[in-house]
Amino acid sequence: MKGRLIRSQRRGLQGALAGLLLIALFLSTAPASAQSLVSLFDIDPGVRPLGMGGAFTGLADDENSLFYNPAGLTLLEGLRLGSFYEPRFGASFGNLALVGRGFGSGILFFSVGGITQYDASDKPGKTFGYGSYGLVGSYALRPARFFAAIPSSIALGLNLKLLQISTLEEGSGSGLALDSGLLADLSALRLGPVRALRLGLMVQNLLSLGVEYGSGHKEPWNLGLRFGTSARVLDNLILALDLEGSGAFHLGSEYRFLNLGYGVQELRLRTGGFVRGGLGLTLGFGLRMQNFWVDYAFIAYPEGLDSHRLAFSVDLTPFFK
Repeated sequence: MKGRLIRSQRRGLQGALAGLLLIALFLSTAPASAQSLVSLFDIDPGVRPLGMGGAFTGLADDENSLFYNPAGLTLLEGLRLGSFYEPRFGASFGNLALVGRGFGSGILFFSVGGITQYDASDKPGKTFGYGSYGLVGSYALRPARFFAAIPSSIALGLNLKLLQISTLEEGSGSGLALDSGLLADLSALRLGPVRALRLGLMVQNLLSLGVEYGSGHKEPWNLGLRFGTSARVLDNLILALDLEGSGAFHLGSEYRFLNLGYGVQELRLRTGGFVRGGLGLTLGFGLRMQNFWVDYAFIAYPEGLDSHRLAFSVDLTPFFK
């Protein structure tokens, strides 16, 4: 009886372990997280932020603010839909996000199939899959609307996150967490060529219920902190810096070229780096034609494994006029 129970638990947990192993491979080539729970929320989303070394908490001016600092949603104009995709280690990782001024929602997904199941004697059997999905709903506002004593340059945002893991029964589970973001837009302050100065703070998992699995095991989401700042130098150069509570350091830049002809309204070249267990370097670009964006990022991680990521986004505002 005891032997059958052990074999059942082993087979049930194989789904979670296989999925977590693949996520760990992602994380081994990415800046590490201070969280004890290993999930797809620990893999930096987006493409533009990665092209800038992962420094985006103090910039947060597009759909990526949904994951880096929801307070930045107050800066948005109109409605924007964005997505990215990255195939690695036989798995698929990506997202889909819809954002507007003061609100946003999105989904992150990580999936892999064809994982071989083994019995207690290590004999291969059927194959199964592992899927991890994260749903995010965000809301942001300027408290000055309700409290005159608070400067109108201050914005606050909240993320409600749902994590769902689908695999063999004992390895499946779900959990909830709440993030909070703050952004101070100091654009009125001019320091020589420095303009559009911003300060941002992201508190990850301010409140959480942890993730409970079918086996009865439960994992907590620990508190995470991230501070960021960004500034526009003259008209076309953006510099950004992020510091994590775990000690990670992110630095990035973006330079903008306008009206290049052939239907190209903007070309943005990006570069950056991060320090976390070694030095990682990043490159990227963004191309805008009419209401459409294409973004690409290349990441050279300290461990020597490189990554390529592609994103597409569209400004939906003109379609609703």
